[in-house]
Amino acid sequence: GIRGEHTNYQGYSKREDRVFERDYFRLFPTLTISREFHKNYRAGFSYSHRIDRPAYNDLYPFVYFLDPFSGQRGNPLLLPQLTH
Repeated sequence: GIRGEHTNYQGYSKREDRVFERDYFRLFPTLTISREFHKNYRAGFSYSHRIDRPAYNDLYPFVYFLDPFSGQRGNPLLLPQLTH
């Protein structure tokens, strides 16, 4: 099988006066092949191309506090991870 995905988004950080944009199209194929050599023996091959996006908290460009002593700030420039 094959899946196509178009991503297009734009964000603006008022504090940093910065625009964040992404616009791309990607295909994500999946292929599985198997062969039975004997009723007790089978060999197979599988391939897939996947995308893993960062969580929203990893992209959020502002500091938010988890408790009085710790906080977290994301990076809006993170890109998705492509896996074969």
